[in-house]
Amino acid sequence: MKTRLLLIVLFVHTLNVFPKDSRLYSSGDLTCNLIKNVCQDSRGFIWVATEYGLNKFDGIHFTQYLHNKKDSTSLLGNYVHTLTIDKEQTLWVGCSNGLQYYLPAEDAFRTIHFENNLEPHVTGIVELSTGEMLITTSGRGIFTINKRKNTATLAKEISYACENYLLTCVFRDKKNQLWIGSEKNGVVRLNLETGISTKYNTPAISNSKVTDILEDKTGKIYVSTTSSIEIFNEKTNQFFQLKNVGSEKLVISDLAINKKGDVLVGTDGQGLKYVDRTTNTLLNVENIHSTFNFDRAKVHAILEDRDQNLWLGCFYGGVLVFPNEPKRFNFWSFADKGNKISGTVTAISEDSEGYIWCCVDNYGVFKFDRNGKVVASFPQPKAGATIFEDSKNSLWIGTYDKGIGKINKQTGEVNYLAEFAGKQAKFVTGDQQGNLYISTFGTGFCRYNTSTGSIQRFEASTSASTKGLLSNNWISTMFLDSEGLLWLGHYKGIDCFNTRTNRFLSFKFGNIMSKTICFSLLEDHKGNICFGTNSGLYVYNKKKQSIKHYTIENGLSNNVISGLEEDEKGDIWCSTFNGINHLNLSNNLIIKYYSDNGRSNNGYTCGAYFKDKDGLIYFGGNNGITSFKPKDIIQRSYDRKVIITNLYLHDQTVNTTTLSNGKKVIDTPLTESTEFRLAYSDNTFTLEFSTMDFADQENISYEYTLDDSSDAWHSTLPGDNRITYNNLAPGTYHLKVRASKNGSYSPVSIYEIHISPPWYRTFIAYL
Repeated sequence: MKTRLLLIVLFVHTLNVFPKDSRLYSSGDLTCNLIKNVCQDSRGFIWVATEYGLNKFDGIHFTQYLHNKKDSTSLLGNYVHTLTIDKEQTLWVGCSNGLQYYLPAEDAFRTIHFENNLEPHVTGIVELSTGEMLITTSGRGIFTINKRKNTATLAKEISYACENYLLTCVFRDKKNQLWIGSEKNGVVRLNLETGISTKYNTPAISNSKVTDILEDKTGKIYVSTTSSIEIFNEKTNQFFQLKNVGSEKLVISDLAINKKGDVLVGTDGQGLKYVDRTTNTLLNVENIHSTFNFDRAKVHAILEDRDQNLWLGCFYGGVLVFPNEPKRFNFWSFADKGNKISGTVTAISEDSEGYIWCCVDNYGVFKFDRNGKVVASFPQPKAGATIFEDSKNSLWIGTYDKGIGKINKQTGEVNYLAEFAGKQAKFVTGDQQGNLYISTFGTGFCRYNTSTGSIQRFEASTSASTKGLLSNNWISTMFLDSEGLLWLGHYKGIDCFNTRTNRFLSFKFGNIMSKTICFSLLEDHKGNICFGTNSGLYVYNKKKQSIKHYTIENGLSNNVISGLEEDEKGDIWCSTFNGINHLNLSNNLIIKYYSDNGRSNNGYTCGAYFKDKDGLIYFGGNNGITSFKPKDIIQRSYDRKVIITNLYLHDQTVNTTTLSNGKKVIDTPLTESTEFRLAYSDNTFTLEFSTMDFADQENISYEYTLDDSSDAWHSTLPGDNRITYNNLAPGTYHLKVRASKNGSYSPVSIYEIHISPPWYRTFIAYL
């Protein structure tokens, strides 16, 4: 039964840390988080074996396979011990009660029958040079498989050579020798050409359970046990034990080799390690996942897939994936810094010494160095709304409940201004003359001179007489432009205040924005003023007195513009309630970035944005800060092929056995099919797609068109791979699909869909 629901850079003599971007798939995604094995098939699917079911992953969705006693083609047993892909790209599944192989065309399993109706616990599967499959079992010996007859026969001579039938694993090396591991009875090497077998029984091997056997690129054989790792010396015909830098007893669960030739070691309770091949020493890997206690993880399965993404099957934990993709954005997570914080970053600024300061709702003020390390934190004020360093290098903090004050950078003590007691100091900025402009949320704004202490107040109710008009007292953001004009973003759009004449300027476009809330402001290199609002981005050309408006209809990921900054090329970057947008206004090009490998924010805080002296941009959100150098965000080509991973008719998946009005819908496996035949009664259907890109699915959307003469492309939301067509009229259609990732497109895949007419509209009916 089924239901829907890498990257390590290891060098000799050095201990390098994994990239911190990772994703954990656990019991909410999988049938079970007791992971036994992980592998990848030729189509790109990732298969995860567990102690309760088998799982197939296409990058977005897991398909779960479980035993169904009423279906002989279902999974043989729910305890899946091992998986293997043979030269013909067949997936073999070893269960606690037998052996099967998977038929992708039928999306079903074929069972191998054993002599005397045995149901052995399959512990290892290997393909011989002849193409014949051989398996080890626990207590039943070794069997050879006849795939044509779907039968298993006891390999008596090999089984007898192993003496103990409690076998745990099997491996074939480059010299066509079999290495067979057992439980507390050593390792047997069998030369398949001569039939000569040799048994090895070092103390560590004979007193332990052999868990895995591996050959590295130099031909060196590694044997892992529940107490050590042994390396075979061909010259002496003996094993020697690998040194471990740790003092704790080591239980090895799995071995793997990556494309660089590094031997990776999964342990039962000590995370992942690797072998220094120069010193023959087992070295540790540092903690690499902030929300998962990786140091104590039970890594029972390791896979480096064809894209060099690293998959770690963690017993009791699920599957950790480390994508092999350059890190575009840095996410400064408070959890990574050892802080149990779940607050939102409400403000960000930089001081004259290059430190980054931020306010975190309900948790106080944090000080970061340029590498994202927290160098100081202060519990007060808990309700910080804005932070700003003035022209004299004094750091000011505005709060929602105590007004505004000067913060001591060493002690965190805040000296509040009595004149603003009880006010909501929503935003603060300043000029070179020592003036601070302070939004007193709900009562307009003030100009405060830090030298004289003088205060001038401006409110909507009092400023209309001789000095123009302040449209709204609820000012959320302010910005001083290069001409000394103070732009005010509030709950009725924007106003502009001339700080020299103390007058508000009027604009002919004022009514356009009067129903918007302005959260962010920016002056670009051309002198244009950008307004980030709750209804998109407005760009005002002061010279031409013209304004342009950008929304989701123009390509923005979201209409709420939380933050705005400009890069050195003149492009605009804006944070939103749903991702980060990169705008090249000259070409009207918008590129959208969503959560980066599941780690960074997707929703960003209004007003929490900043660009430092080196051009790094910071956007604040839930639980941390996203920072990046725009010049490092390189647009890459995307040459992956789009395939169909699921086709649903009446909520049932389609395979080569599926009939539509008595005729097959497809003739080949679904992922290879390009033609679909449907009866009129099945003219409503759903398709799911994948590029088998496991690194960054959140940023992939699928664009499609169905015989659209206008060549208009429709798009799924990023991270969504499903489209549905309802009640298609009879006829032949050509569906074009392409994947879009951060402004780049995959090649177009074309599918032909035939909808047959109802019987009363056929040629025979008219006769």
